[in-house]
Amino acid sequence: MTKLTKVERWIFLLTMVFFLCTIGYFILQNQYKDLTYVMAERVPEGIVLPSNPSENSVPGILEGERINLNTAPKEDLMRLPGIGEVRATDIITYRTTKGLFTQPEEIMKISGIGEKTYEKLAPYICVSDE
Repeated sequence: MTKLTKVERWIFLLTMVFFLCTIGYFILQNQYKDLTYVMAERVPEGIVLPSNPSENSVPGILEGERINLNTAPKEDLMRLPGIGEVRATDIITYRTTKGLFTQPEEIMKISGIGEKTYEKLAPYICVSDE
């Protein structure tokens, strides 16, 4: 059996290190891949996701959810279709200066909210004095 030279030993050592690092990389990559998949599929307890979202669903509003114009904070109002920060502020200003909404249609008294916008909002809004 021939003895390896110093250079050959270094080449052998570096080859083994490369080989082990490559194996470790693929093992770790597969572990994190599974972990990511599990995290993406988990749903917090109590949240029910629709199995087949309807075509007219609005992002940010859960199916069947209605936002109360008289009590909703600005962030909730901004989840409504066509309502941005300015309109949400206008709704809050209206209800604090003129009184609570008695019917959902009263939202059309807000500047910039007409019939077309109201038609988009109607399924997602309600009014009550609670």
